[in-house]
Amino acid sequence: HVVESGIPRALCGIQGFLAVGAGNCVRILSLGKSNLLVKAELRSLATSVCFLYANGNRLYAGDAQESVHIIKFSATEKTLTVFADDTTPRLCVAGEVLDYDTIAGSDKFGNVFVLRLPSDVGDADVDQVSGDRMLWDQAKNAGAPNKLEQLVHFYVGEMVTGLHKANLVPGKAEALLYATVNGSVGAMIPFASKSDVEFFSLLEMHLRGEQCTELVGRQHLSYRSYFAPVKGVIDGDLCQLFDTLAPERQVAIAKELERTPAEVSKKIQDFQSCLL
Repeated sequence: HVVESGIPRALCGIQGFLAVGAGNCVRILSLGKSNLLVKAELRSLATSVCFLYANGNRLYAGDAQESVHIIKFSATEKTLTVFADDTTPRLCVAGEVLDYDTIAGSDKFGNVFVLRLPSDVGDADVDQVSGDRMLWDQAKNAGAPNKLEQLVHFYVGEMVTGLHKANLVPGKAEALLYATVNGSVGAMIPFASKSDVEFFSLLEMHLRGEQCTELVGRQHLSYRSYFAPVKGVIDGDLCQLFDTLAPERQVAIAKELERTPAEVSKKIQDFQSCLL
């Protein structure tokens, strides 16, 4: 039993220890003979830890106001060091680690984002930084010495309360599943080829100009960019509206794509079936 300074909202295991996010504090605990022992502690987060994930020797902590922080845990020295954070303040709700350098998250305003550590930053860079040097870098960079890059930003329209990376059927494509506060469930599927990206990008561009495809009576681009410009995402809901267009409009758009309307519809259906 350990008395925390705040309400523990996030728990995860890392290298045989228990990481706890309580208030603005991240603690590393180990099991003693009669109670839990505090091995390391970090109190530099802004407000409150809302999610906590571990991968290797890294902790990915989501703050309720200041986005995502990547923390390195040294089991030998029993230290926690924030070596990367975000440049944009985000009110985080949920998160999911995609790989060692990439994490997806959601905020309270209905946005989903993906952040990645720059490719030129690795664990070796963190091991060579002393405590005094880290304090100097934090003062110079207004935070952690390294900044996360935004790869994806997309406005869903509802607050996303859960994110999970999974493949629903063995052998099918792996996707990022999300659930919203209103009970909706969706999936974000990565493209496997550049040709698919070019095809659906052109299809989305042409459908944005159609009056019947305006979501909630607004222009599609301004709706999906409600809080920040949409980036790195093609709206599958918009692409599915191709079959609802008038036949002459389907022919005109398919001609721009150098395909027939039947081929465009089949391409959309094939991409939907890669998940289920």
